[in-house]
Amino acid sequence: MTVIFATRQKISSRIVKGVGVRYLIKEVENAGFTDFEDVVPFVKRLDDELFYLVDERAVLKHFEWPEQKADTLREAAFGYCDLKKLELEASSFGDDPR
Repeated sequence: MTVIFATRQKISSRIVKGVGVRYLIKEVENAGFTDFEDVVPFVKRLDDELFYLVDERAVLKHFEWPEQKADTLREAAFGYCDLKKLELEASSFGDDPR
């Protein structure tokens, strides 16, 4: 009986993940931003959702995952965060009166 329940749980989990992945695919495909401030939380939410997949790459290869666009959004978000940190650091420097 517990084997049947465990199998049912696995199948149910796979179906839910499949629906979730399809939703994420549409989110990435439709993503378009005019402000980098919006890219960072989008990528964080995307990565948070993908974190729950046991093996992200193995699961996503079974879908038409927009890998190039998702990777580009990640790179843009990381680059933007790095620039914001640099901007904050640069703003802390004082002018040399000499």
